[in-house]
Amino acid sequence: KSKRIYHTDSMDIRIVVSEQAYSRVLVVTSRKSGNAVKRNLFRRRVKALFFEHNLEKGKNNWIIFAKPGIAQESFA
Repeated sequence: KSKRIYHTDSMDIRIVVSEQAYSRVLVVTSRKSGNAVKRNLFRRRVKALFFEHNLEKGKNNWIIFAKPGIAQESFA
């Protein structure tokens, strides 16, 4: 399987080709990323962007690892 890896200051993104006809997204946030409210807000925002940009229609699995300090990122 081919995979692409992107690194930013606030997250790491891995994209793996899926054997299924649709894409999935997995958001991994540790307790170091903030309290439960901040972690869940980040997860909801990422999933909203995933569906807003129609990424579920591809054949990739997206794995997003949040790093500490993710709560300060702007989604604007």
